Amino acid sequence: YIELKVGANAPTNLKDLTQVGNFSLDFGNGFTGALALGFAMDHMRFEAELSVTDANFTEINDVQIATIDRQIDGGLTTAMVNGYYDLTDDFIITPYVGIGVGLASTKLSTISDSKRVAFQAITGFRYKIQNNLWVGGEYRYFRTGTEGELDSFKSSSFMTTFAVVF
Repeated sequence: YIELKVGANAPTNLKDLTQVGNFSLDFGNGFTGALALGFAMDHMRFEAELSVTDANFTEINDVQIATIDRQIDGGLTTAMVNGYYDLTDDFIITPYVGIGVGLASTKLSTISDSKRVAFQAITGFRYKIQNNLWVGGEYRYFRTGTEGELDSFKSSSFMTTFAVVF
């Protein structure tokens, strides 16, 4: 199958203490989109997915940077491998759960640019329009890095999915 996913992203604000002082990044909600190629067997599905996320932030407070209160570009590009378990099989509506692991490239303007291992937990449903055409809704919890690092990233995404099954 091939699947297109589009939706809204709500990043978690980052606040913590670093070696040089306190910092906080206050993110605004943004857009997220993904394209996936996968295959299904019985109740299981596996896919490779490329996604982009807009993660602009509006404020930085840091001892070295001072306070900046303006829109600053942030973004995330990911390459993930996802596995899903469909809770029903051959029904018109199929709820599912899944997990994913991959690599994320985060960019926070000129402040941080890094590559990190990424993880996501996924739940959603798919509605069969025809035998080879599905639409659905999906929630994702996404995370990179470890707590307290400037280039860690956590978010919740709500996506609409469109899939064509071959």
